[in-house]
Amino acid sequence: MELSKILHGIETDNEYSPEIEITALELDSRKVSNGGLFIALSGKTQDGKKYIPAALDAGARVVVYDGEYNGAKDEAVFIKLKGDMRRNVAQMAANFYTNIPPMMSAITGTNGKTSIADF
Repeated sequence: MELSKILHGIETDNEYSPEIEITALELDSRKVSNGGLFIALSGKTQDGKKYIPAALDAGARVVVYDGEYNGAKDEAVFIKLKGDMRRNVAQMAANFYTNIPPMMSAITGTNGKTSIADF
């Protein structure tokens, strides 16, 4: 999918080539493949930007991040996102994985979940 379609509705801090073809979205640098987009998401204990070199070694074509990143940026396209990063990740996923059903349900409880799902 084209990068511009994945980032549709998300504010960025810099220019990028909208026609770059992306094959996958990944939050885990160990799962990045050639042509993928790595999302450097920071959590409570880890900074996702720490894993950018591993994602680049694995073939990431694009890296999106927030905050500051001072590492080398010559191996891929780096795009700084504005706003809430988790909301941006949700928007990217919704744009990339367009075949989301119009209605989803969840089944919770102690007994009968498999039977109910099968019925």
